Amino acid sequence: MIVPTFERPAHLRRTLASIDAQVGNQAIEVVVTDDGSTGETSEVVREYAKSCPFPVSFVTHQHAGFQLARCRNEGVAASRAEYLIFIDGDCVIPPDFVREHLRRRRRGIVLSSDVARLPKDASERLTLDRIAAGDIRKLIPIRERLRLRWSRTKARFYELTRHPRKPRLFGGANSLWRADYLAVNGYDENFTGWGAEDDDLRDRLKRCGIRIRSTPPHVAPLHLWHPPHATNPASWRDGNNVQYLLRPGKLRRCVRGFRKLERSEVLVRVLRVEIGADELAVLPTSYRYVPLNGSGHADVEIALFPGTSRFTNHADCRVLLILGPSVSAAEPLETQADYVVRPPANETPGTRVWSPRSELEKILDHVCGFRLQHDRAGGTAEAA
Repeated sequence: MIVPTFERPAHLRRTLASIDAQVGNQAIEVVVTDDGSTGETSEVVREYAKSCPFPVSFVTHQHAGFQLARCRNEGVAASRAEYLIFIDGDCVIPPDFVREHLRRRRRGIVLSSDVARLPKDASERLTLDRIAAGDIRKLIPIRERLRLRWSRTKARFYELTRHPRKPRLFGGANSLWRADYLAVNGYDENFTGWGAEDDDLRDRLKRCGIRIRSTPPHVAPLHLWHPPHATNPASWRDGNNVQYLLRPGKLRRCVRGFRKLERSEVLVRVLRVEIGADELAVLPTSYRYVPLNGSGHADVEIALFPGTSRFTNHADCRVLLILGPSVSAAEPLETQADYVVRPPANETPGTRVWSPRSELEKILDHVCGFRLQHDRAGGTAEAA
């Protein structure tokens, strides 16, 4: 069980108490992964570990802003289990939460549910004694119970209709196999500040064929009230991470995830049977390239025009690099591409002003996540 936390020791104490109160003799381990707290958080974990019949560990790092994605990756790195359950350190789980997640676990399935948001007064009444007694669901307001049921109904509909981006994955309450987590390289640590890291993980898991399945409302965690984080926007779309989340051609393996990837580990397929000296002259040297006859999945495909007629269906991102005049013959490829790199209207390839290698490198760095802000000032690369 991976439990992220930051500077809320009273909340964390109740979260850990709810883990201790789980029914059945579950073979679990708990990793509390801290975002750099300076208060009594480590002492809360130390005292908790003394009384537990299962292993409890604590990992932390220097605080440098809101780094929830990093916390979760570091928590997984400190764990040993083949099945992972994520529960935030401001949530209290019902007594049958772990049992239900383990009973319902399946390969290629992520289990997730929304949380019941408690108001301030109900959060204050959720004491350690009440958690130990298992008497917690009575504190959920009726409107929250109805909202959870409706959320579950919508999630089931999205599951049945195979919606491409739904149901939601709630990072504060989900579980999945470790192998599925590592298939997408975990959470993307480029997400800092509040929000969107769970949406990104969901998108990448679904692109690998891993499905999101909703758990029933009776096992939904109870979220303890606290003031919103300073980076929490009034509207989701105004969040600092949304533009990065919605970039075209996102890779299913994030480069700043559980393992930090180098550019040489990103597989780029060039849609030529052979890659000649002229093609190599326009390709950034730090990436790994394979020609068209390379087999299997590629992270990125680059189509060179003139000379390429179509993209394949075996890459996450498609980039069209136009090396000649932008004529109508390139239009079919443009409609398939996530990004198009073309000479400026008043320039010709080979001049000192326009560098296809530089523009292409900006695109690759941006879509992979090596470059967070794609600077188009004076550039000629565009999202298709």
